[in-house]
Amino acid sequence: MIFLSKGLGTFSSVAYLVLAARGLGATDLGIVILIHSFMALITQIMAFKSSEVLIKYGAAYIRENLFDKFQRLVKLTLALDLASGFFGALVGMVLMQFLGTQFGLPDEAVLLASLYCMVILLNVSATPNGILQLFNRFDLIAYQMQVEPVTRLIGTATAFYMGAPWQIYLLV
Repeated sequence: MIFLSKGLGTFSSVAYLVLAARGLGATDLGIVILIHSFMALITQIMAFKSSEVLIKYGAAYIRENLFDKFQRLVKLTLALDLASGFFGALVGMVLMQFLGTQFGLPDEAVLLASLYCMVILLNVSATPNGILQLFNRFDLIAYQMQVEPVTRLIGTATAFYMGAPWQIYLLV
């Protein structure tokens, strides 16, 4: 199941890149990719791997029927995820303000790129994924892996057929 979902995700990603390239041209596509890549980099650097903590200690709590401790652990890991997401968004926004033009972004793109760093908050998925892994729900993880690329493909196709500017592609 996960193999098929990765295949669908890869196909969707390639398809939306083709549509974006044709709809935007090299310069505007470069702006979108640079902004998105910066956000993804900050997300990876600032992410707290709470799923590992949750799986290691949560499995023992569940096995021993210590659900109150498991619940506290989930609250802790979720708080850590949200704190790292908030801090990552803040760091990304500040860095983009200082380095955006150094990266080659036009001045009018820097503010939007800084605001786009707030997407880091939406990338908090370590605790939910850890919970799904603990309960052997890898099927749901496989479905969840499809949401972003398929949604982005639908949004990009819509933007492409509307002749939208790069700012709309970035929102997708």
